[in-house]
Amino acid sequence: MRVLHVIPYVATCFGGPSQVIEDIVHANSLASIRADVLTTSAGLEKNELIKLRKKFKKNSANLYVQELSQFGVWFYAPQMKEWLRKNISNYDLIHLHIPFTYPLAIGVKFAKEAKIPYIISCHGLLSRWCLKQKYLKKKLYLEIFERRRINGASNLHVTTSFEADEVAAQKFTPKIKTIPLAVNNRLFKNEKHINLSHLKVVCVARLHPVKKLEVLIGAVARVHKGGLPIKLEIAGDGPKSYLDKLVKLTETLKISHLVKFHGHLNSEAVELLMHESDLFAILSSHENFCLSAAEALACGLPVILSDQVGIASEVKSADAGIIVPVNNIQKTAIAIKKLSDPVVRKNYGNNGYQLVNKKFSIHSLSRNIHNLYSSILTQE
Repeated sequence: MRVLHVIPYVATCFGGPSQVIEDIVHANSLASIRADVLTTSAGLEKNELIKLRKKFKKNSANLYVQELSQFGVWFYAPQMKEWLRKNISNYDLIHLHIPFTYPLAIGVKFAKEAKIPYIISCHGLLSRWCLKQKYLKKKLYLEIFERRRINGASNLHVTTSFEADEVAAQKFTPKIKTIPLAVNNRLFKNEKHINLSHLKVVCVARLHPVKKLEVLIGAVARVHKGGLPIKLEIAGDGPKSYLDKLVKLTETLKISHLVKFHGHLNSEAVELLMHESDLFAILSSHENFCLSAAEALACGLPVILSDQVGIASEVKSADAGIIVPVNNIQKTAIAIKKLSDPVVRKNYGNNGYQLVNKKFSIHSLSRNIHNLYSSILTQE
């Protein structure tokens, strides 16, 4: 079986989808599926491109990069059209990623012309929250162009029941298949130290208002005021204006000495930070999955999640952390205080580790993706 993944970007500066495509290709390889990746040069620097090609090559996958247009709008890469014209017949299935982009649009066009089935991984872009961003523009584009492309897919791939419900509300015709993502194998639990002098809270997320970092900072300030020794470490980058706003908030709350902004960290640095922390928290107002939270679970960390984070229901069912209402500083502070008890943290952490092994492992992803591909090709 040969599969072509078409995705608008693979550069790590774009966050989650960049890691997801690496994991899916790895999962394909484990299932003896030959997968290649077609993408654009968006955000890619020469050194990163070399590293990515080596990573994909380890999984017998080629990375084909087409130069982004100088205008950069819609992730338009004009040479992608000619590449697909010449090469699409080499594949049995086309796996498209990220709606509302040129690579998906042109991928659908050539898949239909070649009569090759395709599936679409939504990456959260078809959720209510995402569709509300630039609402009129997206609504018009969806109804004039994108709905027809989406409805031509054999399946829509989502990662949680939360995301499945969001996509189902848009009334697309393809079947919705829920397949959770996988965490990086290197992050799996090992013996970790315990911070004796303070509680160390970590958050790994891009700096964006949707992450509700103000709520987390406010909760940390409240716990600190109550007398609990605590520190907050935030890894991730974003607009300087938003970072400045967060720094100003820590100064206003008089906890700037307790909060450290690391900026963007590579995977090795994130792993180290996770293993040096006591608990993980992310309180987003919308998150279709939240890979960083799953990685924290893999490290044996208990998590605090808002009820709008995609894996919140799985975490709650597994008793692997505490779920709080979105935008609720008081309930978040109470959750942090509860997890200041090492015995409570250990119990939650062990449950989270088991949850990852059961649902979020690379082998689980490989098996589920292989079954999806096989069912589609059997129907054709």
